[in-house]
Amino acid sequence: MRVSRNGLIGFAAAALWSLGAAHGLKADTIVFSDPLELLPTGSISYAGGNTDPLIGTDIQIRSVKGPDGIQHKVHLVGNLGAGLLNFETGQFEGMAGSALIFGSNGPNDFIQISGTVPDAGVLGPPTPLLLSGTLLGAIVDPQLGTIKLGLEVGAGFDQQNPQLMAFFGLPADTRFFFTTLLFTPVINVDDGGGFSANVLSTTVTNTPVPEPSTVILGLTSLAAIVGFRKVRWSRRPQ
Repeated sequence: MRVSRNGLIGFAAAALWSLGAAHGLKADTIVFSDPLELLPTGSISYAGGNTDPLIGTDIQIRSVKGPDGIQHKVHLVGNLGAGLLNFETGQFEGMAGSALIFGSNGPNDFIQISGTVPDAGVLGPPTPLLLSGTLLGAIVDPQLGTIKLGLEVGAGFDQQNPQLMAFFGLPADTRFFFTTLLFTPVINVDDGGGFSANVLSTTVTNTPVPEPSTVILGLTSLAAIVGFRKVRWSRRPQ
């Protein structure tokens, strides 16, 4: 089903609200990250069509920090390399100014982080899943202000490895609302509207889902703010 403009504004609000909400629930927040990758191998890409998704491929995740406040290293099996983040959104939905908007109405809408966390006794083989969930959508700004970096923000819901949850002292069935924040070099959008860019820095912030009334209040307030700004909305012609 086609995602409405209001629905996408709601997604944008959800992403922004969750970043703020994480501070209020900081004690139980879990953050996967790769602060700066000088030789990036992971990428985000979009083929340029009106039904194509945004795809994240083998984006490196080097650490996870939970309620203990300690950075724990994330590897593949055998302490090799870094953990890997992969995702796929729903189809391209339109543009808000220069930003590309991707929804959740795709056949493969997912996000996963694979890796081991030796400190927590989360080991392989095979390399275990640390996080698995679905995206509400993503927003890509090809060029962020004067620092000339591309920016991608995504949001959705996930659950995490039960052994990792036990290590952090959280119930195994805890459900999280997550946001991804990826920085890339300037994204050069081609004539067909597509692009591919390596990822320089990654943060995936997971906040336990709070009381529903709190979520509704936060989303409603921010949706109103985003809507009031009257962001220009357009969709590429077929």
